[in-house]
Amino acid sequence: MASAATTNTTVCDAVGTATVSGDPQALVDRAQTLRFVFPNFRAMGRERFNLLPNHLIYISPPSLDAFGYLWTLEIFTKGLTHYYYKDGIITVFLKYMGDAEYTPSAKIVFRIKDMVKSVPVLEVFDKKTCRRRKGITPHDFLTWQKIIVGNHLENDGSLIIEVDIQITTDSKRVWYPKTIPIDTSLKESYTEALPSSNNPTEEDIKIDTTDIVFVVDNEHFPVHKSVLSIHAKTLFALYNDTTRDDKDNDDGDDRARVLISDINSDTFKKFIEFIYTVNTTPTLVDAATAIELLLVAHRFECVSLKLYVESVLVDKFVTPTNAASMLLLGDTYHCALLKEVALHSSFADPTSFRESSSDPAAWSNILDSHRLLSELYVYTNNKIVATRNPNTSIFGAVSQDRIDEDDPVRRSLASAVMNTNAGVVEGEDDTTRTIDVCTLRERLGEANLGLDGSREMLVTRLRDYHHQH
Repeated sequence: MASAATTNTTVCDAVGTATVSGDPQALVDRAQTLRFVFPNFRAMGRERFNLLPNHLIYISPPSLDAFGYLWTLEIFTKGLTHYYYKDGIITVFLKYMGDAEYTPSAKIVFRIKDMVKSVPVLEVFDKKTCRRRKGITPHDFLTWQKIIVGNHLENDGSLIIEVDIQITTDSKRVWYPKTIPIDTSLKESYTEALPSSNNPTEEDIKIDTTDIVFVVDNEHFPVHKSVLSIHAKTLFALYNDTTRDDKDNDDGDDRARVLISDINSDTFKKFIEFIYTVNTTPTLVDAATAIELLLVAHRFECVSLKLYVESVLVDKFVTPTNAASMLLLGDTYHCALLKEVALHSSFADPTSFRESSSDPAAWSNILDSHRLLSELYVYTNNKIVATRNPNTSIFGAVSQDRIDEDDPVRRSLASAVMNTNAGVVEGEDDTTRTIDVCTLRERLGEANLGLDGSREMLVTRLRDYHHQH
């Protein structure tokens, strides 16, 4: 009889692999940590939570932001095991407070002093678990005995629970504007307008319906005045400013010629294709290409394209080494989302932010701006305060109603507060809270309000809307 050892020497050929339920989910490179502080936890005493013996009692601190989503903790002070109270146990939930429309998946690690609890599997925060007491439930993570006797409190008696959240790459949330639907008639008029060469024949001229030819890098772009007057008003104004002599031609083609010398032809083509809805999600291969198209969209006041390109920059091209230059770009052209992400990068990786390799002069330019330095200070301070003690209010230091117009320092700080994540907006429940740019734009969109502008403009726009309604 062959031994087991002999049998195990048989050569096996792997002939295939089957994967159930799709590919494995990849995690983002870094986790983000939320820090929840419960002051004087020792002084609270266990008896305080036994006042209502027939009720489940829990503590829930203010929500914090990680990866563009809002999260909070729920601590059940009498425990919760299979919907039954369990005396002596403190059960901790991580609760997703974001919109049910989004379904982030995340790997979670809970941590208090001298104790770590990892959740062994990826948790999906879907519509069924959103705003409910499910999701992450590390039962028996804490007990009163462990907390009081086990030296898990800070020296001042506070309980600090840190939660490391590492979302999957497909959960990364970047706001994008709604895709503009293709207008078939516009698209067809664009296709029919473009001649096969820069020297159209007499037949081409006869059947062509365009009024203007823009000349960019020696390439010709025939367009319709009616389209420009609706979708690119600034470009239409450029045509109107063209002199009569420039509009007259000796080649039998009476369409106006408008020369644009400071734009790349490929970029201008993307712009024209966008307003004709030929391609409303242009491919942008690098940051330089995206920035050039952003500047064109801003220059010609094509807000939809500007917002799309801004989101692409945030989604694909902002890095710690170029965040300083992105902050300057976002500030100059009122790109609130880009600026917010750049500010966060300054907090997350300040060394790389200052030593920007893509633009060594960026940090020097920021140092020359007292306003930007104020905004960096306010943003960093707010992040530190929210991280160390989420119960501490970061509002009210500078009241917009009490600003002394003759005091430049207070005006600078007030502007900084409004232009960072410390803007206060009255919510539907008459409370105040910080709102990130993603949420700001979503709420403005629901109210059919403008989405472009600095964060201060967006906050003011939404706050005025709430006051009026």
